[in-house]
Amino acid sequence: MTAKQKNMVIEEITKATLNTLGAITTMLQDSLAAINSIIEESPSPEPAPRHTPELMTPTQAAAFLQVSRGTLANRTKSHDIPCVKLGNHTYRYRRSELIEFTTRGKDLTDQELRRKYSS
Repeated sequence: MTAKQKNMVIEEITKATLNTLGAITTMLQDSLAAINSIIEESPSPEPAPRHTPELMTPTQAAAFLQVSRGTLANRTKSHDIPCVKLGNHTYRYRRSELIEFTTRGKDLTDQELRRKYSS
């Protein structure tokens, strides 16, 4: 094979490679446009619901019950709101008990609530 023939073969391979690369580039651009279209049409995801822990601090419990911390403290001291006492001045509130308190506690008297949650 002469040098001229070799150069012609190299030119043909280069042209074929460039044509193939052009086709691949066009295909990738089309795919990217389709993906972008799908993303733009997709609804925004709903924000994840905030997880409320089972054992809540006074601040979390007050926010959960939608009352001030002072109201929570007063209702805790008068045994109106169920709580867990962890130390001399450390209280925690069980989420499940607060839910029960808000749904059923309306029908119970203060004395019944004290008896029910004094354990």
